[in-house]
Amino acid sequence: MNKQIKILFCLHYSNLNNGAVRSLIDIIESIVKRDEITVYVAYPAPKDTAIDYLENLGVKTIYLPFLYKLNYTENSERKNFKYIVKKFLSWFVLFKLRSMVKKEKINIIYSNTIVIDYGFILSKMANLPHIWHIREFGKEDHGFLLRGGEKALYYKLNNSKGIIYISKAIEKKYSPHIRDEIFQEVIYDDISKAFINKKSNFNINLDNSLKATIIGAIQEGKGQLVAVKAVEKANKLGAKIELHICGKK
Repeated sequence: MNKQIKILFCLHYSNLNNGAVRSLIDIIESIVKRDEITVYVAYPAPKDTAIDYLENLGVKTIYLPFLYKLNYTENSERKNFKYIVKKFLSWFVLFKLRSMVKKEKINIIYSNTIVIDYGFILSKMANLPHIWHIREFGKEDHGFLLRGGEKALYYKLNNSKGIIYISKAIEKKYSPHIRDEIFQEVIYDDISKAFINKKSNFNINLDNSLKATIIGAIQEGKGQLVAVKAVEKANKLGAKIELHICGKK
């Protein structure tokens, strides 16, 4: 008889249209089919479409009204009264979640992005292994700083069980600061079969325009403006490119 493995996945957002959340749900969909694994999901943002979707899969979800963000912009105010009160109350929530983790006999805690650290904190409180999935550079792509600075983040990464990077570029930034004994692996985001629309003929030639689409939140870090300028330049040189940008501002 196989030993039952129980994993607590920690989200930063609860909307199904978020790329990091969508990617994780694709992983969870395959995991929940295995009899020897039980999945739990904690989420700090108000309940939204991703949580409904997970609950329909039979996943146990836990709302965690925690001050979850590890990041902040240079112009944000982090010492106002609301911030201080919420930070203080967050610890009561974590102690409650720790009790649940022990009661349910959770084995592993996984954080889906570095913009949250409550999974890491909980792993230390419960003395459990922690896996961190790094999907962003931080300041370079999204313009945020890290709470406590990079030194604090690297301390947390070096005291986790393992790290997953979504690209070689992200691995190149972080891995030089990580101890050799920490498990590290690059795993590219998969695409669910439900999103694949197979096509054999693309008809790309000088007589037809190339239609391209960028899907994702519309923000500077996503690079949509770079793509617009590139298409503009290419079209001036004689290309026929039609660019569509789909995303929430």
